[in-house]
Amino acid sequence: MVPYPSGARPWTQNKTGAFGLSDFIGSFYLASAQAQETPIVQRRGFTGAARHGWFTADGSQAEVWLVDFSTDSGAQSMYLGLSNSWKEEASSGVSYQDTAVNGMGMSNPTLDSQGNAWVKEAARVGRTLVYVITFAPATPDKAAAEALIKQQVGRISG
Repeated sequence: MVPYPSGARPWTQNKTGAFGLSDFIGSFYLASAQAQETPIVQRRGFTGAARHGWFTADGSQAEVWLVDFSTDSGAQSMYLGLSNSWKEEASSGVSYQDTAVNGMGMSNPTLDSQGNAWVKEAARVGRTLVYVITFAPATPDKAAAEALIKQQVGRISG
């Protein structure tokens, strides 16, 4: 996984590290979707996941997920499921292509309960889905999300 940026403070309130299936489902999906998503993730061949999250000095946050599957097609299926759902969430933000990583993203300027806007991106590298989210005070930081996923994809693809 990408290293913490200089001066970053790791998350302590949200679980990070390695995840088995139940922890992944419980952390990645909304409670209302967990029962529906569990068998889908299992059929895709889920083998494990890891999560990394931190706060930066400027008040922004970042979260990185690596989700591994037994086959490339499992990771591709999850990528398509995520990216297609973002295309349908037009009311929640604007979806976009990130050609630098052959991925998809979504930017949302609506502030969450902590006053943050967010940008999320997903890409696939072989059997691994790479998913990042950046949270920034007041304004979504698309450039930060693009840089983060590019760095993470580069670490996996060598």
